[in-house]
Amino acid sequence: MSVSKGEHSPFSPQWVNRKLYTLMLVIYTPRELNTDSPLVIDDSGSEIKVQEPITDCNKSWLLLGLKQSGFGKGRWNGFGGKVEFSDANPKAAALRELNEESGLTLDESSVDEVGRLWFTFAETLECMEVHVFICRTWTPTLNGHTVKWPCYTEEMHPAWFPLIMNKDNTINTSSLPWEHMWPDDLLWVPDILQGNLILAWFHYLRLSNLSITNSQNLVDRSSETNGISIDLYEIPAYHLESFTTDENELLSAEKDNDCKLSSVQRIIDRLDLDKNDNNLRLWMSSSLYDNEFVVSPLILQKILHYPI
Repeated sequence: MSVSKGEHSPFSPQWVNRKLYTLMLVIYTPRELNTDSPLVIDDSGSEIKVQEPITDCNKSWLLLGLKQSGFGKGRWNGFGGKVEFSDANPKAAALRELNEESGLTLDESSVDEVGRLWFTFAETLECMEVHVFICRTWTPTLNGHTVKWPCYTEEMHPAWFPLIMNKDNTINTSSLPWEHMWPDDLLWVPDILQGNLILAWFHYLRLSNLSITNSQNLVDRSSETNGISIDLYEIPAYHLESFTTDENELLSAEKDNDCKLSSVQRIIDRLDLDKNDNNLRLWMSSSLYDNEFVVSPLILQKILHYPI
């Protein structure tokens, strides 16, 4: 259900502090046809191969991990976690978490920040602020030799999922395990994969069972994955914005800065959302745009959803 920009969310003012987290997405695009399917290494050191040969030159693979324990267990997700005091910045934290959860080591220059997500929960006063990163150029080889495939860890069991480019240059994400992911992923992950930038807030309510949910809300559709039980949630309210990335405009803007900021960070700075909690609350309820506040790159869409 859409509402006007002037309405205030009944949820956003309740949180009192932010905690920083990261999320990393990794894409593998084979350079040649008939290349062996991507692998993961299980607990015993055995290779697990995707049961699908690479015969489509427009196919890439997205790496996700099945959470084995803790918050989010039983869900397929990207890789990430809390930003620790010892981390130089969120990108450094994202690289560390990826290594700990999949065994992969990425060069910092191969990773781009592509989104900022905020999550609030009815049962807590914490706002989770998640820096989203992506590596679109990952390869298991160096100088023609295989270096590393992702491996099982205590926290995550990685797997590859195919992404196919449609004739209209959109990405087919039907192979992703949406029913076993967080409900919000379906709203923003396709946009990220398509090359856009995302700002989004999602408010979660804990469910005791699937039968009591509001049919208008985003909601978990499955209570377990591979025998791992899932804590059930629904999303009664959210605010999402998707941005294009005009490369010429962004490069010009970066040259004007003494330090090179990510496109996402420049949007965040323009909206003053980084340390200004009041502005973030206004943005969550879309009231920040009452004066037709405009940011660049171009805003593609704004969605504000409240329960009926």
